[in-house]
Amino acid sequence: MANPLPAPDLLHAIPWDALLIHFSEIALKGGNRHRFVEALQNNIQRVLRDDPVKVSAYHDRLIVTTQQGSAAALIEKVSHIFGISAVSPVRLLPSTVDAMRTAALETYRAAPPGATFAVRAKRSNKRFPMTSSQIQFEVGGYVKEQTDATVCLGCPDVLIKFRVSDNCIYQEGPAVQGPAGLPLGVSGRVLTLFSGGIDSPVAAWMTMKRGCTTDYLHFHTYPSPEQVLHSKIYSLIRDVIAPQGRSARLILVPYHPFEEMLLGSTIPQEYELILFRRFMARTACALARKNRCAALVTGDNLGQVASQTLENLSAFDQACDLPVFRPLVMANKNDIIDLAKKISTFAASVEPYKDCCSLVARGPQTHPRLVTIQRIESTMPIAETVETAVQAATIHEVE
Repeated sequence: MANPLPAPDLLHAIPWDALLIHFSEIALKGGNRHRFVEALQNNIQRVLRDDPVKVSAYHDRLIVTTQQGSAAALIEKVSHIFGISAVSPVRLLPSTVDAMRTAALETYRAAPPGATFAVRAKRSNKRFPMTSSQIQFEVGGYVKEQTDATVCLGCPDVLIKFRVSDNCIYQEGPAVQGPAGLPLGVSGRVLTLFSGGIDSPVAAWMTMKRGCTTDYLHFHTYPSPEQVLHSKIYSLIRDVIAPQGRSARLILVPYHPFEEMLLGSTIPQEYELILFRRFMARTACALARKNRCAALVTGDNLGQVASQTLENLSAFDQACDLPVFRPLVMANKNDIIDLAKKISTFAASVEPYKDCCSLVARGPQTHPRLVTIQRIESTMPIAETVETAVQAATIHEVE
């Protein structure tokens, strides 16, 4: 997630007219790097589709040009896009020393009184008549002469940066951290089992950060799926996907097929939750294949609750014929909560909600034997129940 925005004095007082997009992991790609860069360009364009912008390559970065003076307003949007390690506002200047002097003085005067400063310059255009060190000395000396400001080369309050390119000079403003990772869409499509608690939104966010487009599957207890769309489930998914400028598919499956299968059965209560999770696994795999998803994602965290022991997680996987990704499986719960707060899902996640697992008998078996589970399932119409659930599933678009 992005850090707090830079001091508003510098961010809004300067007429920035473009954004410089930095990426880290993408830069490590080899011959197919262009595919990742192109995906990032498209994602930026999608997020900023309501703004008149142009996204283009600039050396090992991207530059987003927009209407003069409006770039700062776009930083908050761009700083949440996966694949971006940092974003900086920039100003396009004529290729002259005078332009740098004027811009540096204007930047310093926008800072709080008494602030220390330093000038940094990088010169990719070797035809420019001054070296980077000479630019720093000349521009820094001019600012000091005009303001009597204190130079601090180590950790200045105001860092004034210039990049001397072939066609112009870029003044680069304070950088805002992005989430990094990979651009959304480069790693295929997955199906996230979404409960509406703290963990599943964070797991979905982390999966998207690795470039996966995700659909969402929710098992509900409502009489009709439309009621789910007015619950926190819909808004939580929207909060996760909105910063990426995408819509997502929400698949809703009613709980009652499994409940009806249990009626009249004599299975031990401590196995009900295990059987329900295996029912969810089979249903999820069937729906994933139907919707061209290559894997499942869950918010499981090893040992967090009784259903997430090593044996119970293995029992879930044994019911699947697709890979199961668990981004949070070894995470500390406090770290998961901190991330949920950063991505703005925590408040909604802790709101009261009756999920299906809470309806199943408490006190599940924590160390079940797979042969016992399979023996119990052999007495039940599992395949028919899964088929009924798949047929009852409804698909909704989350904008």
